[in-house]
Amino acid sequence: MQEKDVVSKDLLKRITLDIARILLGLEVEQAEIVESSHPRVEERRADLVARMAGPAGQFLLHIEVQNGNDGQMPCRMLRYRSDLCLQCMDEDIRQVLLYIGKEPLRMASGLRQTGLDYQYEIVDMHRVDCARLLA
Repeated sequence: MQEKDVVSKDLLKRITLDIARILLGLEVEQAEIVESSHPRVEERRADLVARMAGPAGQFLLHIEVQNGNDGQMPCRMLRYRSDLCLQCMDEDIRQVLLYIGKEPLRMASGLRQTGLDYQYEIVDMHRVDCARLLA
């Protein structure tokens, strides 16, 4: 079976431009194959994941705490979401980024690309009335 995969992938690489033009109707003139093997030997842990329940139903709440602006944060949050989705496929997931950094918040709260509209909530702790936390 693995031999068929190798042959199929090799054929796809050879006809990529034709697939884009003919099958997908894209107006393109060049195609460059980008290797996309991403070996991972890492342990990625979310800061907090909790199963929540209330009147609105049950869901997983994922909270990440960030103390600096990170331009890759939307991609990182998407990775956390995909990992959680694979682990708990049938559960709704809500994600929140708690920003506690000194610099003004400059991170995006999502990622928009063709075929992807991904959003999560950001709470800038500098804008939170801390008295509410003490009540």
